[in-house]
Amino acid sequence: MLEGENLCFYYQKHLRHKEQECVLKKLDFKMYKGSSVGLVGLNGTGKTTLARNISGIEKLKEGKIIDEKDSVLSSKELMEASYFVFQDSDYQLFSESVLDEMLLGLPERDKEENREKAISILRDLGLEKYIDKHPFALSRGEKQRLTIACGMMKNAKVFLYDEPTSGCDRESMIAVSTLIKKQIQKGVTVLIISHDFEFLANTVRSVWVMEDGKIKENIEMREDNKSLILETMMGGDVFE
Repeated sequence: MLEGENLCFYYQKHLRHKEQECVLKKLDFKMYKGSSVGLVGLNGTGKTTLARNISGIEKLKEGKIIDEKDSVLSSKELMEASYFVFQDSDYQLFSESVLDEMLLGLPERDKEENREKAISILRDLGLEKYIDKHPFALSRGEKQRLTIACGMMKNAKVFLYDEPTSGCDRESMIAVSTLIKKQIQKGVTVLIISHDFEFLANTVRSVWVMEDGKIKENIEMREDNKSLILETMMGGDVFE
């Protein structure tokens, strides 16, 4: 479990001035093991900022994130436990081949064991045939799956996705949804920022609605709630 209490985060508007732009405003949340949550809201409400703080990429200004043992987690500990999948996968791909990307940063002493694990994951994701290809030679949907596969190599407990189906066709969207649902079945906790209602309806169990730096609603993804969720998502520009 992860629980956020009174989370605050702000950016300095200008290097020469002390004026600050507050993005997260005493925000609270709870995420249980194996939970799957969609995160929606209007432009500038703090969706990506929240995900970056949960992943440890950004350091909270105020508040704390604790685990099931009530231990306060540092940014480093959050980074070790989580994996953030960027909206643009190109920013997460650095190696000369798909296999090298999977093995990047892993201990040399376990190379053979990790290689076998990487090939198994790539096979499950339909990427084994691209093992020697440069990551940038893959399609957008394939690159998205590759970044997810890299997170699986890390055995992350929490996955955070920023618009994972952006620019993907419906076939790729279904493939990504299927993959994420397999993660959830294994007890991985998932938070997804998305404007894609069909994708969220097929993937998550609940939706958080962000407004003015806080989570204003937590709506269960039930059949009788879907029209409400869709209406909420269509209420304005949900891109951030």
